Amino acid sequence: MMVYTQTQLWLLAALVLVIFEMSAPGLFYFFSFSCGALVAAGAASLGYPLVVQLSTLLASSFIALLVLRMWVTKANRTQKNHETNVFALIGKRGVVVKVGKDGQFAQVRVGGEVWSARAVDNKPLAIETVVKIKNVTGVKLVVEVENKINGKELL
Repeated sequence: MMVYTQTQLWLLAALVLVIFEMSAPGLFYFFSFSCGALVAAGAASLGYPLVVQLSTLLASSFIALLVLRMWVTKANRTQKNHETNVFALIGKRGVVVKVGKDGQFAQVRVGGEVWSARAVDNKPLAIETVVKIKNVTGVKLVVEVENKINGKELL
């Protein structure tokens, strides 16, 4: 029968906990205890008694959990007023690619997508006109004709 040292048992526990973490990703609980088991393996290799090893396991697991939690929340933080979906288009520029019969309704290409649009002041829009998106009403963009881009007059 093979006899394992306490250090080897702690390293085995750390490995098993990492495997558990990979089977249930996202929580980091098992990974925190795996870090604690590694530190406890270090305490065992230095010859400390089991009570010290267990205390080291709990303390280092708690510290690892706090560090991982701070890291994950920092990585998942979004900017304030981060617009999504169609509202992320407000402020972007597009080009009129198709105009309706009366010229007031048009289709605008913005970032490779074509959207229905109308002018803010209900004036007719012309094809190839550069427009800036001012608002979104339903699924229609409300646009304004751009006369300048980066301080340069448009022709």
